[in-house]
Amino acid sequence: MKKLILFIAVSLFVLSANAEYLRGGFNGWDTSFEFSSGDSFIEYTFQYSGTTGSVGFKIDETGDWSNQWGGNVTAVVNTSKGKVTKGWGDASIDLTDTKHYTFKLGGESGWTDRDLIVFETDATPVSIVSVTDDSISATSDLTVTITLDANHTQDTVYLRYTTDSWSTSTFMKASKTADMTYQATISSIAESATVNYYVMTSSFPQATLESSPDEYFLKRNTNNGANYSYTAPTVTQLQDIKTAGFDVMVNHKSIRLALASDIAQYANVSVISLSGQLQSSRSYSLVSGQNNIDLPQTFNSGIYIVAVQMGETRLVKKVAIR
Repeated sequence: MKKLILFIAVSLFVLSANAEYLRGGFNGWDTSFEFSSGDSFIEYTFQYSGTTGSVGFKIDETGDWSNQWGGNVTAVVNTSKGKVTKGWGDASIDLTDTKHYTFKLGGESGWTDRDLIVFETDATPVSIVSVTDDSISATSDLTVTITLDANHTQDTVYLRYTTDSWSTSTFMKASKTADMTYQATISSIAESATVNYYVMTSSFPQATLESSPDEYFLKRNTNNGANYSYTAPTVTQLQDIKTAGFDVMVNHKSIRLALASDIAQYANVSVISLSGQLQSSRSYSLVSGQNNIDLPQTFNSGIYIVAVQMGETRLVKKVAIR
């Protein structure tokens, strides 16, 4: 007897007030696969256990076949979307034993034709755990670090960014830098330019994803819809970094900062690894004549960025600890 292992998907969009079900040869045509809801698509993810090849299915809105969609589906797994048609016979699609499939269904219950997108992955689709960047120390290049809950297989990690409020946008594949950690660098950002970005995963080709990014993603992190942003410093700010400088002294893995004499009353000091991970961040209240700041902790061997924010002035230096 074949077994069926199920994985409930994370919902993306809200659609119908009614429960909707994915019914077919992969679940004995029962109502165990209930779509999760979102705003323009609903979805369900499962692992297929059965004979590789064409498998019949239908969409059933209420679980009693009173409102259903099927027909000649033109969707191709990981290649292109198709449609299911109201009131037609069984639909079918090619599935492979042990693979994981995510069905995304668009439209509403009153529609005759509804969009269908099917993703195939070797394992449960990865989730995006966190998104960080090195904006505190960046100038014209911004490195974004993406942490997943597992190493991806077929679902590739992408960064999408814009410098003109999404009139145009650029997609980048993130590269693996550590276990479950990926990075992408947005380079040559113009002075004073603001970059908005978010990250996503997909098992579709990049060109297909670029053609309709709100459809062909598996998971994404948009900072709760606000997107992430970074504004590159002006030439004046860069001059501040070079002229209103400070020295960094290292002794037994400890860091001391020697600031210029015309420092502000308050300073925020951050230490960031080259991978973009914040190692330390602390504010200091400085008295007249105080030019040195001793950071209270020690650091492992490596290369770090030390950033000092004093009012509108930002000072940045790179330091090696051996």
